Amino acid sequence: MRGDDDEQHYFDPTQITASLPLLPFDNQVGGHGSFFRFSKQAICKAVSKKEQSFYEHLERQLPELLPFIPQYFGIVNVTYSTDSVPHIVFEKNKHLLSDWRACHHRRSSRRHSVSAAREQILRDIFTPQAIQERLRQVNSEFRRSSSFPERRQHSLLLPADQDNPLTAVSCSPTSLSPPSPPPPPPSSSSKSTSAITSRRDQQDDDNNNNNDQDVFIMDEDMALTTTGDDWKTREKPNNPWSMQVYQRDQQKMKHDDHKEYIMIEDLTDGIHFPCVLDLKMGTRQHSVYATSAKAASQTRKCQQSTSAALGVRVCGMQVYKQGDFIFQDKYQGRRLSPIEFRDTLVQFLNNNGCVQIHHIPAVLHKLRRLAAIIRSLNDYRFYGSSLLMIYDGDETSDKVMDVRIIDFAHSVTSQDPRHEFSYPPQHPNQPDDGYLLGLKTLTVCFEWIYKTHGGEASVLTTLDQDENDVFEGIESRAAMCGV
Repeated sequence: MRGDDDEQHYFDPTQITASLPLLPFDNQVGGHGSFFRFSKQAICKAVSKKEQSFYEHLERQLPELLPFIPQYFGIVNVTYSTDSVPHIVFEKNKHLLSDWRACHHRRSSRRHSVSAAREQILRDIFTPQAIQERLRQVNSEFRRSSSFPERRQHSLLLPADQDNPLTAVSCSPTSLSPPSPPPPPPSSSSKSTSAITSRRDQQDDDNNNNNDQDVFIMDEDMALTTTGDDWKTREKPNNPWSMQVYQRDQQKMKHDDHKEYIMIEDLTDGIHFPCVLDLKMGTRQHSVYATSAKAASQTRKCQQSTSAALGVRVCGMQVYKQGDFIFQDKYQGRRLSPIEFRDTLVQFLNNNGCVQIHHIPAVLHKLRRLAAIIRSLNDYRFYGSSLLMIYDGDETSDKVMDVRIIDFAHSVTSQDPRHEFSYPPQHPNQPDDGYLLGLKTLTVCFEWIYKTHGGEASVLTTLDQDENDVFEGIESRAAMCGV
């Protein structure tokens, strides 16, 4: 019988280990808190209750928006230690073990049912081969970077209470015992300065303790390969921002401290050379529950960047160009003029010496479709959220560019109690016009890039004829971008 077979093949992961180490991401583009690789298909990020509830609200109430967000897989408890990488301790994550056992009992009650996607993630971490491979990776990473200094010896880390621009790291070698691998040093082939601008601010008060404005690039060359289809080894960009944030977070942690993380889809799964653009959307970034100081700070950042004028600004970028990765962080993004913002979009598409305009028609379709959905959502706001664009820098790849919304800690639903807002939306019973302005800016800029770099204008005229009015009433700022 099938049930007997499932019982026979069930494996209890606690027979091998009491916990699973979480490997850090080397390649995070921006944000306050570090991500960790949970499995081949999932990453985990520090949760805010608001973001968790927003993901769950979207699943229940807005199925039309689900293609534009990462898939949500639930909550996991992460345990920190001052002398080790973070771990998933089984004793504190009994729900994972329960779900894993439920995968082998198809005749169990509905309350124990597990979705196909979640089941695959559990198989990626709980089979004997997967656990052994993960532990091997940790030890291998430790040996590979054993000459790299201990995290706690860094003297120029980001302070725990302030998110400063990237700084140099000064440290001296030390010895560690597995499984405590420090993050690997930057690759000599990775460029940490942008081809567009190298200026950085000296102050930043973005830290809102929600860890809600994060973007990741998954490190694939250490990924689990024990289940599922074969997948390409991913190039390691060694993004300097990722290392800096990880070191700061480790510095803040206390022994046996634990936090809740959400598990979400890895949007770079299967990508060889991840090219990623993080765009902070909207003309307003502060929460409806913000303090006066935070509201003033975020308003100032919007006014001093392209956010207020264009409804969008660059928050981080990583592009693969002819054997190297180049990066741009959020401090550089804030300094861009409207025309420099447009040129940054060109740089993002300029892979291997050629602007990849073949991605643009599909991107324009997605932007207009997303605008149509946002326009239909009265009283929803997506403050502080980002639009993530991802494509593969591998010339042989036929993957289309992905467009997703991330970071929902400050988002507002139509069901949130307005009387609790300290800074309510200025235009109730209307959609998020600031977000729509950002989508319109992106649309006109990508159209300009397509035509300027040899695309056929006739292709654009046939796109989304039935959605041409999605930006009706949204003032165009195209002239500011020189388009």
